Amino acid sequence: MSFQSGFNSGLAITDSLRQSAAQRATLDQQSKRDAVTAKYQNVQADQIAAKMEREAALERRTTQDRVASQLVLGRIASILPTLDPTDPKDFREFSELMSGGYAKINSTKELERLTVIDKHFRDVMEHNGLNQVKNLKAQQHLQNLADAKELRDLGYDFEGSEENVNEKLHEYRNYKKIDEMLGNKTTAESVGIYHDEPFFTNEEFTAIKSRIREIGAENYKLGNLTADARQVIASRKKVAKAKTKGFMATIEASDEGKPLATSVSSELQESFTSLNLTLDAEVALKNLEMPTGKLFGPWIADVKQVFGQDQNINAFKAAITRLVPSLARGQYGEVGVLTDTDIERYMRTVASLDQSPNSNKKAMWATKVLLAKTLKIKTQREAIAGNSVSQFIPQLKRIADIPTTLYMSNEQAETSLMDDLLTGHVVPGDVIAVWDGKSEFVTDVARSIEDYEKD
Repeated sequence: MSFQSGFNSGLAITDSLRQSAAQRATLDQQSKRDAVTAKYQNVQADQIAAKMEREAALERRTTQDRVASQLVLGRIASILPTLDPTDPKDFREFSELMSGGYAKINSTKELERLTVIDKHFRDVMEHNGLNQVKNLKAQQHLQNLADAKELRDLGYDFEGSEENVNEKLHEYRNYKKIDEMLGNKTTAESVGIYHDEPFFTNEEFTAIKSRIREIGAENYKLGNLTADARQVIASRKKVAKAKTKGFMATIEASDEGKPLATSVSSELQESFTSLNLTLDAEVALKNLEMPTGKLFGPWIADVKQVFGQDQNINAFKAAITRLVPSLARGQYGEVGVLTDTDIERYMRTVASLDQSPNSNKKAMWATKVLLAKTLKIKTQREAIAGNSVSQFIPQLKRIADIPTTLYMSNEQAETSLMDDLLTGHVVPGDVIAVWDGKSEFVTDVARSIEDYEKD
């Protein structure tokens, strides 16, 4: 092959390759265009399908609304013939029927039909309205004459303007309505109504009607409760009324309450025993007739014991020995056998031969005040809860004069009493005691803050 022939062959191959590349490029571009077109067509198809689905759903809802609206309209149409447009009760029922129809009908066509029915019924009502008003006025006039006669028969007669007479007749009708609500089995006084004349203003009528309904609801609830539950509720109400009259009135009012649980009764009795033993120990302390204190107390006791003059000392020791276990269990809640450590700890809360006379006196006062206050709080709490604590009335009366709050100095009383009154720790009428700074506690009855501020 000559050079020229080889060269021409190379050119032909090169040209063929270029044409092949161009064709491939064209095919690639066409493929991409076809892919874009297919994608666009798919999107369009999805959009069309979605639109068709929405239109179908709307058509279903429209059909459902139309059917539901036709059912509502049919019900209204079946009731209307039974209603009298001139009767106020029927007209109220019609108004409620229409309100429900307007709320439930969603179909435009059925809504238009409902509007036509509504207008027709109201036109009939309006046409007959004048006669209705006349009839009502005539009935009212006859009622006024009847009520006026009843009042005259009861001895009531009144003069004045027509407005005043009508107002009085209206108040009399209020009275009759209340009397009808009470019925034959209930008296006005039993529901807290005390009225000398047969007239109730609108305000009185509303308040009394509300009270009667409240009592009716309470009685209904009581009727569904057990006998024990009714007993507790009745006792709570009785105690609540008595509470304003003081502590003993509250306790006495619990007499119709539920019996105390055995454990609670035993706990209270243990506390009363502790208090009685405290009072016995206090008497024994006064009867010692000897100075106490670390310096002389034990030494003098030993001397008296040698000479057989230790009866009062033995009585005091015995009283303390009886008191400590009872105090530990009745006041501080100890259970089981007391250890020596327990006994020693509680011995420090009461009088002893090692303490000074004033320290002994303060210790015994603090103990009896604590016990008395605890007993009053516990018994009052049980009474308020609907339980009967009336069995403890004799014991509570005996401790009524024991203070419930102790102040160890005049300064403490001056700084703390007002705070105690504000917080309710002390209430007016409580007995309090203040150490005089020498050798005695002085008792007083707490007054109100206002009374103290006047001083």
